[in-house]
Amino acid sequence: MMRRFKEYLFIFNYLGTLLALFGLLMLLPLLVQIYYREGAAGTQLMMAFIIPAAMLFSIGMLLQKKIPNRIPTVREGMVITALAWLLAAAVSSLPFIIGNGKPVVDALFEAASGITASGLTVFTGLDQLPRCLLFLAVAAAMGRGHRRPDFFPGRQFQGRQHFGRPLCRRGA
Repeated sequence: MMRRFKEYLFIFNYLGTLLALFGLLMLLPLLVQIYYREGAAGTQLMMAFIIPAAMLFSIGMLLQKKIPNRIPTVREGMVITALAWLLAAAVSSLPFIIGNGKPVVDALFEAASGITASGLTVFTGLDQLPRCLLFLAVAAAMGRGHRRPDFFPGRQFQGRQHFGRPLCRRGA
């Protein structure tokens, strides 16, 4: 059992990459907060981005440095992708919970809606929400538009070569 767990431990290295990236991206809404002078929202809103960003970046870098890496198979790549979507939704919900006092379920729904670009919302009074929180939801939806097959540029996945093959041969 333990040997099998160690065999798949490298998955956390890939998730560490995602955490570190999300940690850095979590700082972008601060620029919106500064630009629109949403200082009236106070330091709590600012800390809603800084604290999770520092935590995520630190944990992500730790996972990348401490856990060895290898090229995953297609099945392992699917596990990494599924865990990455769940992790991205959980991480993106933190500012809504910390900065705006939203319930956990509502914040998770809103974050997952933003990441999947479904456009659904459970929040009312969007005009009263701070612009930096609205930016977080919109940026997550816009970021999904790139349609890359993976989150990890520069990393190789076994099976990636199948994406470029035609489905049928010409003249056949």
